[in-house]
Amino acid sequence: GSWTVLAAEDEEVPLQSSTTSSGSTRARLTTVVLGHMKGTRLATLLRFTFSSRPVPSYLAWTSVEGCDVGGDLTLRKQRPSASGFRTECTELAFSSTPLADSSSATARSKQSLARLNATMAGPALISTLSLSEQRRGFMRMSRFDWPGATLGDAGSRSLQDWYPGGISGANEAYADQLWAWFKDYASRQADGYQNDLSIEDGPIAEFEPASAPMVK
Repeated sequence: GSWTVLAAEDEEVPLQSSTTSSGSTRARLTTVVLGHMKGTRLATLLRFTFSSRPVPSYLAWTSVEGCDVGGDLTLRKQRPSASGFRTECTELAFSSTPLADSSSATARSKQSLARLNATMAGPALISTLSLSEQRRGFMRMSRFDWPGATLGDAGSRSLQDWYPGGISGANEAYADQLWAWFKDYASRQADGYQNDLSIEDGPIAEFEPASAPMVK
């Protein structure tokens, strides 16, 4: 199916200083949001957030890293053992109020949905992968899936329907399917995170004009 770009936003966020060094404590993060519809209803949303510029070595990503995206209930969690310089987590959670944050990317996404006459209704399952390192920076991908758009609203409105001890039937199969997909995706994104473009020879050059789409 087709995906629609709902938002592409830059924002400045505060970072935690790991020393007493003075200087800027803010970094630029870029967020890109894609939406997939079923008719006029938002069924799935992909949200990618990543650092687009280097930050000083005395700053840490502690204030933004992690998998917590406001979920009410964690269904699955995987926190791979990481070396001292990387933080990584993968999580599937249930949220009764998805996209409730006040970020500019969320606001822009809602504006885009309104212009498309699209609706967003009910709770969502949110799959999140967060990666951060001092050298490679920060990357987080969150996938929002509205079970009501696939399973129907009757069996997906209540938080109790998703508790680990009570989840069953179509709800359990749905969660298992999402988790299997996301674990496979997470391994691919982790590999991609390793593959930085080389900057040993200086800053990466800008793209050439459209008539010559080459990277120097």
